[in-house]
Amino acid sequence: MFCRVIYHRLLLKSLAITGLLHLLTSCFGAISDPVELPYDEKLVIRALLVVGEPVNDIQISRTLPPLDTFSYQKIFVGNAKVTLAIDGQSYTLELQPRSTTATTVPYRSLYRIPNLRVQAGKTYALSVEWQSPSGKQLIAQASTRTPTEPQIDSVRLSPAFPVASNGRPDTVFTTEVFAKGRPNEMMRAGSVLVNPIGQVIASFGYGEVSFFEQITQTLLKSNNWRYTTATVQVLSGQLQTRAIIETYDGDYYKYFQTRNRSGQPSPLNPGGPNIDWNVKGDGIGVFSSVIQTQRRANVRR
Repeated sequence: MFCRVIYHRLLLKSLAITGLLHLLTSCFGAISDPVELPYDEKLVIRALLVVGEPVNDIQISRTLPPLDTFSYQKIFVGNAKVTLAIDGQSYTLELQPRSTTATTVPYRSLYRIPNLRVQAGKTYALSVEWQSPSGKQLIAQASTRTPTEPQIDSVRLSPAFPVASNGRPDTVFTTEVFAKGRPNEMMRAGSVLVNPIGQVIASFGYGEVSFFEQITQTLLKSNNWRYTTATVQVLSGQLQTRAIIETYDGDYYKYFQTRNRSGQPSPLNPGGPNIDWNVKGDGIGVFSSVIQTQRRANVRR
């Protein structure tokens, strides 16, 4: 009897679902026309100018329609007109030659200015013009003011001696940088370990970022790190610890804080607040700059 009741309940539920499906299909006819979704074609610009490094790796690509199949060939923009004004002096960029013949590495559309390096304290204004296959003329602009060397008051290596899970003393290091933050700049600190002949033998992660709206004395900390097999050499200074201090243009901070947000809404993604790009006009992306500074970290006694 019990089995019969269960069977009838399942049968009624099945009939109800079938009826609902029939109702839906009778209300909506079969879709025969191709689905069209709103699409705003954009240039996509991504570049981080590093003071002292060549003006290169300025990536320019384009967006694709939501239902289009992705491929690097489709997003490649190899015939854009790209100019860079540096404190008012204008340069024309060229398509950067491929740096590898490996077929597993996709060929990206990167642009450069040959034999020119990024300088501190200058304004770099990028302009990109490109006619898409649809015939639309796209124009995008962005600019960045390259940071100068920050004021570093002192750098120290702070060891702690917690007890490890095996009951033996361990050593955890933190690199601490005392510096002066400047308005509209972002800073963070990391660490590298260098042997007596100057070779980097280990790199460690960056700590939390700090953004400044005014001149501020600040303490930057790297991530905690270990180098268990050479703790004695680190503490005695046989292996040198250096702090890597990165100072970014303020626009990069806005991007950094929002880079994990959802992008444009789609049928499968409701979206969310968009990434805070600094590229304007018919483009999206980030065009910013950074200066990297190294200082030796002395062991705190």
